[in-house]
Amino acid sequence: MTEKEKAEAGKEDCEAKVIKVTTDYVAERRAHVNALRRTTETNQLYQNRLDMYGKCFQILYDEYELLSKARTSDLERIDEIEARYQQDEKQLREAAE
Repeated sequence: MTEKEKAEAGKEDCEAKVIKVTTDYVAERRAHVNALRRTTETNQLYQNRLDMYGKCFQILYDEYELLSKARTSDLERIDEIEARYQQDEKQLREAAE
């Protein structure tokens, strides 16, 4: 083998190694980008789920507040009715005497 042939063979070998290293690097980067993309999509799904849970909680809390207000006003009405009943009962006793 002549020096020229050795140089040519070395050059081809070097080019093959560069192509392999470059191809491996690109494949590794693609895998990394795909993993990041999946992670980002998963994070977005979790964020959407958290937003949905937050909205559901807010709706339930609003309903709880409405029911609490309704119950408080119902209790106040019951107290008023009891007071009127006791007053009416007192007036009936006085009228009976």
